[in-house]
Amino acid sequence: MKKTLIVFGFVAFAAIAMSSCKKDYTCECTTTMPGLAPQTTTTVINAKKSDAKTTCENGSQTVMGIVTVCKLK
Repeated sequence: MKKTLIVFGFVAFAAIAMSSCKKDYTCECTTTMPGLAPQTTTTVINAKKSDAKTTCENGSQTVMGIVTVCKLK
């Protein structure tokens, strides 16, 4: 009985630890404007990897010939 409780407790702890795996991820955005050198900016996002990737890639856009491409590093 004690072994079962210990194993169950360990499994529960591992599941909780793995489910909230937030880290700092770097989002790098490069903006290109006609006739000018590209500019790169970086932002740190503290989130799960999938959420950080979505947030970062949402920064990519094209407006009136100005192109911004964002990638998670």
